[in-house]
Amino acid sequence: KDTVTTGYGNAEVDFNLSYE
Repeated sequence: KDTVTTGYGNAEVDFNLSYE
């Protein structure tokens, strides 16, 4: 996915996270 902002506040998480 794109830059997914998780609960860590990281806007540079360029992983394949499915956490929306």
